[in-house]
Amino acid sequence: MKTFFNILHKQTAKSNELYGVSIDDANELYRMLFTEELKCLEKNITPIHQTHIISTKLLIYMFIVNSVDHNVINYKYNYIRKMDKNTFFRQEIKDMFFDAFCLAQNTYNVVNRLVYRWKFRRMKPCNTADLFMNEINENQCNVISLVQEDRKYIFTVTDIINIVENCLCNMLANLAASTVSKNPYNNVPFTKANLYNIYFFLHGKYLSVPPLIREYFNSGFNLINFQNSCEILIREEYVNRFMKNASDTLLYNHFKNMLNRAGYYNKIKVHSEFPRKRLLEIMRPYLKIYIQIIFSYSDYHSNMYMTNLKNELSRLHTYNPIFGRKMYDMKTNEPYFPDEHPKVGGYFRDFEKSHLTALDDEDDHDDRDDNNDY
Repeated sequence: MKTFFNILHKQTAKSNELYGVSIDDANELYRMLFTEELKCLEKNITPIHQTHIISTKLLIYMFIVNSVDHNVINYKYNYIRKMDKNTFFRQEIKDMFFDAFCLAQNTYNVVNRLVYRWKFRRMKPCNTADLFMNEINENQCNVISLVQEDRKYIFTVTDIINIVENCLCNMLANLAASTVSKNPYNNVPFTKANLYNIYFFLHGKYLSVPPLIREYFNSGFNLINFQNSCEILIREEYVNRFMKNASDTLLYNHFKNMLNRAGYYNKIKVHSEFPRKRLLEIMRPYLKIYIQIIFSYSDYHSNMYMTNLKNELSRLHTYNPIFGRKMYDMKTNEPYFPDEHPKVGGYFRDFEKSHLTALDDEDDHDDRDDNNDY
């Protein structure tokens, strides 16, 4: 950041003597500044305009000299804010100061970007494989390069999305508990610049950015704001990942609990010899609704999902009352397991009339039937 103040000093100095003084030598800076201004007074400039120029230069050099003992970034923008709010300075002096500041900041940004690109192109990636140990290189269209602590790391789109989303859709005791996204190669949190590069890389390569990452971007990559405004989305993505990654044994245990909790344990009787893989394939949509009940954060949502689950199980039982039972073919005497089932929900269910009502017509009927089970 010292580069910024050097640029500001060089563009403000009008004489060769002042231009050559280091910003670390405060006394010499002030001496050469006043020497330069005394020479300017000899020129044919209106007194009031010359006073504004001298005042502005003095403020600039006070700004430069005092930066040595402060956190530079905070100091720089706090100084600007105080200048803007200071009512004792004429607006002409403020304008001249802000013009000088903006010119220096623009030059600094150009130099900073040039240096970054020069370094970036000459950096060698620290890894040559993705997280699945497949060889990759930074010239591939689906590979993004990120710089952390002056070292370059490359990630495939799939890896970087999984890394960020796994941290964002974390849950703790049924509450959203997003964690910091970190680089798995060095366990260092991604910087704001890294996160913005990830978002704009995805935005440029694909038609739509994953919802979690998009909402994280909209919250300014602020974890607290993201959790507070996107708790429902976090919960939904967590359920989707749970359903995708859970073992068959865990899902089968949830299936039995689901039937018991919904009151269909004695109605839908699945034989122990029914192929488990086929059973879980059929029951996955029902299980998703049940998992949403488990992770619901309010009684209202829990009751809503339970009603939906009972409706779907009722449709299944009506559609195929002997679903999952062990039956024998009367001709061959071979056992078989009826697995015919209706489609759960879906986009095209009641498509022609679905825009006319927000309440399922089956709700009241199923609630009355369910009350007779207890």
